[in-house]
Amino acid sequence: DISYGIALDSSRNAYIVGNTESSDFPATSGAYQTTIQGGGDGFVVKLSDLALASVTLSAESLDFGEQLVGTASDPMTVTVKNIGDAAETVPPLQISGDFLYQQTCGGRIAPGSSCSIEVIFSPRAEGTRAAQMSSYEDGSWHPFLTLRGVGIAPHGFLTPTNIGFGSQAVGTSGAPVDVGLSNTGPAPLTITSIATSKDFVQTNDCGASVAA
Repeated sequence: DISYGIALDSSRNAYIVGNTESSDFPATSGAYQTTIQGGGDGFVVKLSDLALASVTLSAESLDFGEQLVGTASDPMTVTVKNIGDAAETVPPLQISGDFLYQQTCGGRIAPGSSCSIEVIFSPRAEGTRAAQMSSYEDGSWHPFLTLRGVGIAPHGFLTPTNIGFGSQAVGTSGAPVDVGLSNTGPAPLTITSIATSKDFVQTNDCGASVAA
């Protein structure tokens, strides 16, 4: 079988002309000739309903950088655009790990239209956190967006960690001992309160936080 030409009409129907020597060349009911009649017969094929959806993404990966454990990042947006000439059905979506999403695409994306997927990073632990966003198509999940972020947290450290006051008369106060509070982590250390128990009192100049 050989094709010699192809043309497209205003309704997006395609027409192909050529020559065939196949005894089983397909023909539709009512065609001018439905079986081969010679050594090489010409054919005209019409293909209809050729409109297709074609979806593009503004990004294939998102990197959120550092985020304090237990807090949520500002959203990052991926724009989804249908550049085809048929509507695209939005499949089920899922996201894994320490990431959340919401989308404005609804159930279908019309030709030439755009929508957005917003992703938020909320780390549950320190270190690099990676995940993927996937769509469910043809019976399985297909990843289409790679996600990455780094969870950070403060590391409070007291120096010294043990204090011995020795003997002290009941009802009197001993000499104060300085204790240093440092933050060895990559995130600020928020101080809610500092307290002692039983027969000990404290004063401090730490303020509301200790910088990283």
